Amino acid sequence: MNSSGRRGNSHARNASLGDVLPALGEMFLDKAPTSTSATSTNKASTTTATTSSTSTKDGSTTSTTTKTTTTILTKGILVTSGSGVIGYRVAMSLLEAGYAPEKVRVGIYNSSQDRADEGCALQCAQALREKGAEVVDFDWTNCEDFDAALRGVSLVVCTIPHIQGWQDVFPKFVRKCMYKNVQHFVKISCLKPITGSTTSSGSGSPTNNASNNITTNNKTTAHLPNTLSQLAQLYRERVPYCSFHGQVDDYLMSVARQNNNGHPMTYTILGCSHLMTEPLFVQGKFLRQPPHVFATASYGMGVNYVSPNDVADAALVVILQSQQDDPVVAQQHRHQIYNITGPGPTTDAHVASLLSQALGGVDVQHLSLGYNEYVQHLTQQLHLPAWHVQHCAAMERMKATGAEELATSYTRDYYRLTGKEPQSFRDFLLSKTHPTCMRPGMAFGPKETERDMEEKKE
Repeated sequence: MNSSGRRGNSHARNASLGDVLPALGEMFLDKAPTSTSATSTNKASTTTATTSSTSTKDGSTTSTTTKTTTTILTKGILVTSGSGVIGYRVAMSLLEAGYAPEKVRVGIYNSSQDRADEGCALQCAQALREKGAEVVDFDWTNCEDFDAALRGVSLVVCTIPHIQGWQDVFPKFVRKCMYKNVQHFVKISCLKPITGSTTSSGSGSPTNNASNNITTNNKTTAHLPNTLSQLAQLYRERVPYCSFHGQVDDYLMSVARQNNNGHPMTYTILGCSHLMTEPLFVQGKFLRQPPHVFATASYGMGVNYVSPNDVADAALVVILQSQQDDPVVAQQHRHQIYNITGPGPTTDAHVASLLSQALGGVDVQHLSLGYNEYVQHLTQQLHLPAWHVQHCAAMERMKATGAEELATSYTRDYYRLTGKEPQSFRDFLLSKTHPTCMRPGMAFGPKETERDMEEKKE
């Protein structure tokens, strides 16, 4: 099997997003915005100029310049789990895109029980405050935090961890959002089945579901799901964490359309599968230090790895376009589901080689295990708690089905939202823009982290 990290053609960044949202489009294109201004009316406007030339009968040329102004209403935003993989990226992207920092509130849970998580949370909070964001304590299990976090907020970006008692916690948070007149709820989730009553920009459609640039292996696929919706349903049935998110999403969708003082709360759900940060978090210590192994039970199958940067980019587009003063643009993401997928199937053997490069030449070996051996490795070598072992093992079983080798397991939703092709695993690990691929306090790369050095002293 070809263990290529990216199958198919690579396309240059597309400027289509700039036609709709100039400042954001230019940011994606690594250009400075033409003009950005904030006013006392909580609006930010961007202006782009388009020049066209016309030839006259006498052979001379006349130029006409047309200016287009896009206005974004800078309303209050709450980003939950601000020290998480997606939450931190979304909050920081908002601030770097020029969103009014006083309108960005970030909820961070600072646990004193886990030294690594605490250090990461503190450094994330510091980095966000330096950009001007308001950082507040946010504990999902403490409903008293909800009032302060939602004060003056019209849009919520929600990433919720797998927590005990979610059946009580999440409904309370959603009801509090509606009571506080939150207008739009952006939920980060797992791959989401698309039903007949819910639409998205192509997900679940047999003709539009597959990326035009995906190349996969030829193999018998009669036993595999032939649409992304079927694959998403399998994830929900077989992976506990995906089942949890599915039930959370169902609740959000069921209540969001209810009348809320004449202003129902709308939603956008962004689904994804295997984030590229998974190997770094779960097996980070064994990657950086001996025995330098990346253990999987994917049986050589290609995996749909998704860059968290892509998920954050998609969320940023939804957030900013949902707040434009043009109602056509502002309403296009209401009650929508987008499934964000990667550039194509990537084998774990290829991931191991990329990890070696990211670690500065350390030879990371891909340890291909059977299912039971993998469970044993997670339990005895990585010492993961039982619930985490169950989740990781279930995800490996999904990898091993080979379903993500199929072109039908990929969508063009990310491209439609941003005008960009999905980020490859290589670009994610070796990006000069985000060299650590992680958050503050959770670095990954050839340089030892402070946590590594502390562990050596102990």
